[in-house]
Amino acid sequence: ALAAAPGAEARENYVLLAMLWQDYREWVQRPPSRETGRKLRERTEEVAWVVARGVRLVNSEPRTAAKATAVRASQAAIASQRIARAYLWRRWDIRDAGIDRELREARENLPRALQAIAESPELAAEVASQVESAQTQWRFLSDAATQLDASASNARALEFACKSADHILEAMERVMQEAARAERR
Repeated sequence: ALAAAPGAEARENYVLLAMLWQDYREWVQRPPSRETGRKLRERTEEVAWVVARGVRLVNSEPRTAAKATAVRASQAAIASQRIARAYLWRRWDIRDAGIDRELREARENLPRALQAIAESPELAAEVASQVESAQTQWRFLSDAATQLDASASNARALEFACKSADHILEAMERVMQEAARAERR
């Protein structure tokens, strides 16, 4: 990815991400506690900011239909993980306005991104299938989120939310791969 990065600024961003990733991995491997959770959240925010910056840098060039689909798929994947992460933070009693705002925005943006991909012209059958799967998983995730809003300690709903979010992530990764193949054609 580093070699393919367009421009020095994007390459520098990849180097920074690699350094932050090492620190992040160390925090992830520590024994779980509320304090570790808080510190991990800070590291997660740093990594997410650098990743988002990298996406903006890489996607600053003109977009083809395949690139637009890939960008929307990446947005959907990120939103699904933000939803799951916010409920995990809540489970650990880590709450603040930033988490609440991120959760609200992700819950609004995920179905929009999926719908935008589904409405893309000339959508390949494989992509359409993955989007349909992700939309189904979104309904499961939304139902689990509603249950978690009523009771943050609902372990079964938390498990369903996280699994659905991961299924959406996997489907969107396949959409991005298909978009990359279409871009090379």
